[in-house]
Amino acid sequence: WLLDEDEFQVCPDDPKLIQRWTLAVLYYSTDGDTSWDACFDGDVDCGLNPDFAGDEFFLAPTIECDWAGITCDPITACVTRIEFEANGLAGTIPTELGLLSDLTFLGMEQGTTSGTIPSELGGLSDLTFIDLDFNLLSGSLPDELFQLSNLATLDLNDNDLTGNIDGFGNLTGLTFVQLENNLFTG
Repeated sequence: WLLDEDEFQVCPDDPKLIQRWTLAVLYYSTDGDTSWDACFDGDVDCGLNPDFAGDEFFLAPTIECDWAGITCDPITACVTRIEFEANGLAGTIPTELGLLSDLTFLGMEQGTTSGTIPSELGGLSDLTFIDLDFNLLSGSLPDELFQLSNLATLDLNDNDLTGNIDGFGNLTGLTFVQLENNLFTG
C-alpha cells in the first residue's frame, strides 16, 4: 500500500515513514477492509460518525494524525493514542505497534481481535493505558508487559487469556485493572 497506493507520497527519508507504515499494518492486521464498521479506507461518511467526528478515514491521503482513532502530539506529530471501541476490529494486534515509541494509550476493545498480546508492547515505556477487553485474545500475558512501570490502566476482561499473573507486583503505577472472564492463575 505505502509504495503503490498511498497518494500522500511520503519520502523514504521522512522520519514519519515508519509511523505511517505501522498504522497501515495496524489497519490490514485488524481486517480494516473487511471488518471495520466505520472509517475504513474510502469511508466518505467517516467524519460524520459521532465517534470519529471530523476525522479522516484510515489510509486517507493526509497526515496519519488526522486518521480516525489516532491522536498525535501536536508538536512532534508522533502517535500517542490509538482508540477504537466497538468498530469491528478483527484479525490480530500487530507486533509493529512496538515501533510507536511515544504511544501512551492503546484502546482496541469490543471487537473480534484474536491471537496473542505482542511482547513488543512491553517496550513502550510511556504506555499508561491498555484496553483490549471484549475480544478473542488468547495465550498468556507477555513478561515484557510487567515491565511497564507507567501503566495505570490495564483492562483485559472478557478474552480467552491464560497463564500466571504473578508479575503484577512490578506494575507499581497500576490504579485500575480488569481481568475477569479469562483463564488466569496466580
